[in-house]
Amino acid sequence: MLTNIGRKNVLVMGCLFESIAMFVLGFMDKMSDDRAALYGTLCFFCRFIEGFGNGCLNSATFSIIQFNYGDNAGNLIGLTQTFTGLGMLAGPILGSVLFEAGGFELPFFVCGALLFTLTIPICIILPNDKNKRTD
Repeated sequence: MLTNIGRKNVLVMGCLFESIAMFVLGFMDKMSDDRAALYGTLCFFCRFIEGFGNGCLNSATFSIIQFNYGDNAGNLIGLTQTFTGLGMLAGPILGSVLFEAGGFELPFFVCGALLFTLTIPICIILPNDKNKRTD
């Protein structure tokens, strides 16, 4: 996908898929208790979509770093992994604060909105590399 539709487009697609999955997961507590099989199926499907989006994000990010900053790729990938680890440390804390402030939906909606909003600077800042040769 990275070479067929471009790294930037895969990155945007990953953000959109993850944000949509987050929004839908935020509404899951509204389902009635007698729909356990539907609930489980929808949760699984949302996690599948979220995982696909995350895969798009990760592969596109590393590919963009290697493609644009090949001579400094090791440092940038290390920096990316550092901030990923910091996000995983801070995520449960911020999620708990959001849950206490707004209930079950708020952490999902905030995360989904941030991921969706992230597509704007990606579209503006990153060049489209779909038509560039990668010799």
